[in-house]
Amino acid sequence: MKNNSQSVVMGFDLGTSAVKGVLLSGAGRVLASVSAPTGLRNPQAGWCEFDADAFAGSVLGLMRQLGAACPEGQRVAGVAFAAASGNTVLTDAAGVPLAPAISWTDDRARGLKLPALAGLDLAGVHGVTGWPYGESFPLAHLAWLKEHQPELYRGAAHHTLDTVYLLHRLTGCWGVDPSTATPSYLLDQVAGTWHAPYLTALAIPAASLPELRPSGTVLGGLTAAAAAATGLPCDTQVVLGCFDHPAAARATGTLAPGDLMFSCGTSWVGFYPVADRAAALAMGMLVDPFLQPAGPWAAMFALTRIGQTIDALVERAVGPLPADADPQARFRRFDALAESAPRGAGGLCLDLMRADVAERVPAGAALEQLSRAVMEAAAFHMRAKVDELAAAGWRPQRLTMVGGPSRSAVWSRVLADVTGLPFHLGVRQNAGAIGAAILAGIGTGVFADVQAGAAAVAGLGDVIQPDPVAHDQYTRWFLEWKVKNACK
Repeated sequence: MKNNSQSVVMGFDLGTSAVKGVLLSGAGRVLASVSAPTGLRNPQAGWCEFDADAFAGSVLGLMRQLGAACPEGQRVAGVAFAAASGNTVLTDAAGVPLAPAISWTDDRARGLKLPALAGLDLAGVHGVTGWPYGESFPLAHLAWLKEHQPELYRGAAHHTLDTVYLLHRLTGCWGVDPSTATPSYLLDQVAGTWHAPYLTALAIPAASLPELRPSGTVLGGLTAAAAAATGLPCDTQVVLGCFDHPAAARATGTLAPGDLMFSCGTSWVGFYPVADRAAALAMGMLVDPFLQPAGPWAAMFALTRIGQTIDALVERAVGPLPADADPQARFRRFDALAESAPRGAGGLCLDLMRADVAERVPAGAALEQLSRAVMEAAAFHMRAKVDELAAAGWRPQRLTMVGGPSRSAVWSRVLADVTGLPFHLGVRQNAGAIGAAILAGIGTGVFADVQAGAAAVAGLGDVIQPDPVAHDQYTRWFLEWKVKNACK
């Protein structure tokens, strides 16, 4: 490993609605952080797009900000990106976007019979790509563009992802890692190659697609234009990253079977390393190449949009705050309310996956009771998933969580007691960006490997051990909750 004492690295999480970046030292300390909106827009009902050129320009500007925070006498060795990928970009041969990027939240193709897909076995997409076919992802985007904007589609030299476009903007090279490529739906995940039948159906030449290289591999140095825009030298290395949840897993040390991570955002995602890809597919889970070929795959499950429901109930419990209030004041108030309520929330039982959950809260429910019930219901949903893993022969032994709720000591305690798993506290915020920075460090020799990077940023951390008495109580309430909500 190279001497890392004079090197720092950057990592970015290219999220759905916002970009977050960190500057990370070789000792694993976050030196600076930045963020900016993605710039989503809805030009018509069901559509969701963003300006790919403006998006890339914003990222380069954030790189400049982080570079300015580099300690005197040190240098930025490299940068890598984690991404909530699945955003489609068409470019010309020079890499100039021909149209706005289509977000993975775009529904223009939903419910349509698209000729390009007519001859494909869509039920078999899951086995090929690792993800079941989705109507809001690039396979559907590209089929829609081919049918509805044929001239634009035929004129494109690259049918690609926003992350790939950004990497080309930085280096002049076309490359991508298998994890980031998975949500393109064009990758044969086991073979590690672009899937010829899908390319044929979409009339995409294989030669126009980016080169596939492992996560943590150097793609190239900055072009002169990128160096000028970022204020970084041309020998700053751009390293291939991964999908966002695998990046967060690297930051939290969720690296082996038995480790379970909850990533809590708009959706709550469970991330579990597995040796058996076929078993994950059989359970209907999303599969990521993760640490392949030497290490495990990763299986992911999602409680879709549960975070939006939780936010609405938090708002109801806390009530309005002054416009100039600290953004975290709402969650501190929510924590205090939940902490003052007894275990079991006085019998209030919520199913956060129901569209009408807010209407099912009794009008006379105390705000303390409501706050506790929200935390416990979220934990019960997670416990149900933990039990599904155990039934499949996968027995989680260790729990970590990233995202907003991970700030809450009360919620962390509830999750430990409900699941019966030790809750490891470590990296909880900006985990995707930190995981990307670890990959940048691996590619540039700042970290020897992913284990060294995870150890540097997460350390041993504190552990919340489940309370046996509380766990027994919660197990009884959880079984009642399953019956009331017909939850499997």
